[in-house]
Amino acid sequence: MDLDPQYKELIAKNTRNWEVDRLPLTDRVILEMAISEMIHFPNIPVKVTINEYIELSKDYSTPKKPSIYQWHSGRHF
Repeated sequence: MDLDPQYKELIAKNTRNWEVDRLPLTDRVILEMAISEMIHFPNIPVKVTINEYIELSKDYSTPKKPSIYQWHSGRHF
């Protein structure tokens, strides 16, 4: 499954020690959904979006969750 190139670039710029193509598919989809919400729904505070997707990742992500938690550390675009 290929990510939108714009989203893939944003993920690549904001993840450390992980190549986008090596992220588990579930993590990539969760990140793409979060980015999409941030871009297309500017009336929703970024903190709210991040918190919602962190909660989603707790249930659906892989046991090693580097990507979604790095976004929570304040690295927004």
